[in-house]
Amino acid sequence: MKRNIAIIWGVSALMLMTSCVGEQEDIFDESSALRLEHAVSNYNDLLCSATNGWVMQYFARSSECGYPMLVKFSKSGAVEIAAKNKYSSNNVYAQESSLFEIISDNGPVLTFNSYNNLLHIFSTPEDIPGTDDKEEGLGHEGDYEFVLYSVSEDQNTIYMKGKKYGLDILLYRLPETQGWEDYFTQLEAVRDELFNSKVTTLYMTTDKGDFTITGMSTGMFDFVPKGGDAISETVSVGYILTTDKKVSLAVPFTGNDNIFSIRNFTLSEEGILVCTDEGGENAQISAGGEANMVTNTDYKWRMDKNSLEGAFVDAYANVVSGTRAYKSNTTFQYFELSYDASAQKYSLYFKTTRYSGRIYLDVVTEGNTVQFTYNGECDSNGSVFMRDVEAYRTFVDLLTSMKYTMVGNSPLAMVEISMHSVETPENGFVIALQ
Repeated sequence: MKRNIAIIWGVSALMLMTSCVGEQEDIFDESSALRLEHAVSNYNDLLCSATNGWVMQYFARSSECGYPMLVKFSKSGAVEIAAKNKYSSNNVYAQESSLFEIISDNGPVLTFNSYNNLLHIFSTPEDIPGTDDKEEGLGHEGDYEFVLYSVSEDQNTIYMKGKKYGLDILLYRLPETQGWEDYFTQLEAVRDELFNSKVTTLYMTTDKGDFTITGMSTGMFDFVPKGGDAISETVSVGYILTTDKKVSLAVPFTGNDNIFSIRNFTLSEEGILVCTDEGGENAQISAGGEANMVTNTDYKWRMDKNSLEGAFVDAYANVVSGTRAYKSNTTFQYFELSYDASAQKYSLYFKTTRYSGRIYLDVVTEGNTVQFTYNGECDSNGSVFMRDVEAYRTFVDLLTSMKYTMVGNSPLAMVEISMHSVETPENGFVIALQ
């Protein structure tokens, strides 16, 4: 986005560009002080011109999630702030009025010069509740005064930096028809769409190396190089979302030895996050594909009984009736594909009201296809039910008799995968991430 910096002048820059008395004629018609005064006035007018206010993408520090706020400035010097986060509003929508001013420093500075809990909680040097660290004397280390340094050409974006800590803070003009409380509801929907809490790991590919990402549900990107050590090589950067499905990091992630500069992503038509930064080395973020999701040892995939198709309908029904016939006070509940960490084996896990067991499988994936093979092994309960209830053996025989094409619901927040036989597509089911 192009930026118009014509109205921004720092005092130091102005002095350098103003000639010494008696040496030559001043190349400017106005003094540096007057130009700064005009810049202050222009910024004040611009801030107050947004009749529905601005979105402030606020970061207290780079190692903490971002906190979106809505701010509306008035010519009277009043400002209305709205927020919804765990620290300043206890995760409920809140609005609070206070005062602001554009002052002259080494350039125009936006200061929120009367206390507003929704903003100033992040600059108060008190211990942060609910954390193990002791932040007394520091708090969140956030700013409440911001150096105004640039405006987009369409005047819909204002670029600022925290005066004390220097983090980039952006203001985006809020559309006229956007309801304030609805804005935060929409943000939550975007967060759930992009970063479902059940998907605990994402994968970023770049032209200069690949990374795993965790921490998304807490508002963080915790980057670890592929094959790296999570303890010693993790780099944590906070992010913030917009309602048009863009993601911005508090500071650029530069990898090892500044090999790239990655900060801004947008959701592509294909449903993955694509870096839009020059120098971003074609960074893309996804869940890593269906095969990766199904075989991930941290995930449990439950078979949706309402999704069964073809031969699986009767096979599943026979398991239900066979369980009741075998143990009259026992009801079958579900099948699940998951990894058994204690045995270090992949399994078809079954759960009844009284018993649970595992039937161990070998798994082979190729592209977006998968095939399961029963290797004859079970845990103790699995062995009993496979021996005594024919319907379990029949179901396992059916499951392992075909190769499946896998189609996830989303490349990013993949919480459902449909599985249909390659040879007989009328046979299939859906598994859902737990």
